[in-house]
Amino acid sequence: KPGLLQIRASSDPASVSEVLQLDVSSGGQPAAVTVIVPQLTQEIAPQTPQTPQPQQDDFVTPQGAPRFTAWLLTMLLLAVGVLLVFWAGARLESGRWGIRWGLCALAGGLLFYNYIALGLPGSADFTASSGIGGILSVTAFGLLAGWGVGWLWARREKR
Repeated sequence: KPGLLQIRASSDPASVSEVLQLDVSSGGQPAAVTVIVPQLTQEIAPQTPQTPQPQQDDFVTPQGAPRFTAWLLTMLLLAVGVLLVFWAGARLESGRWGIRWGLCALAGGLLFYNYIALGLPGSADFTASSGIGGILSVTAFGLLAGWGVGWLWARREKR
């Protein structure tokens, strides 16, 4: 219907609002109403990248020092290696040479392990990058080197 349209808004705590008056008389022509519907935009929550957590190594500290578990595995490797070298020495030469070879292998393995455990130059970087595999490899190499020294000793004595 033609006439005036009054719009009044009130809300808490505002008690005074302006009155909006619209003249809707169109002089005999129908009024055109345009409704603009606001578009809903999806708000994308910013994804926070997860900070990668460094993997905790059970055998080596982040600084490259061996932990107790690395020491324990190394001692197990040394014990098995020394027993094998003793057995080989007792079979190939004599019981006395088996003991000598076993002690030489033990000394070589401990020497190489202690180089790593005491943090001597280059050992921290090596163990931090190679982990328990590197520690056991170096110790096994020390065992073999010690056995080699014992074997050379036996050859020298036979001459």
